Amino acid sequence: MWLDHRAVSQVNRINETKHSVLQYVGGVMSVEMQAPKLLWLKEPLVWGNKVQTEEGRESWRADVDPDSSVLLGDN
Repeated sequence: MWLDHRAVSQVNRINETKHSVLQYVGGVMSVEMQAPKLLWLKEPLVWGNKVQTEEGRESWRADVDPDSSVLLGDN
């Protein structure tokens, strides 16, 4: 699990905060640490009103306009 580097964008977002808690991990968090991986798991891959799960299944979101072409998550 520690070699999994799928959480690169999440670790970049964490490090960009420059939060004082980062001092406890050497000033920057590594993609191999737990926090970015947990954030990656929490954030589903969403396109329009479909949610792409890690297993490759798609499900429909009821809270999005079905005619919307907006990519969710990029606010």
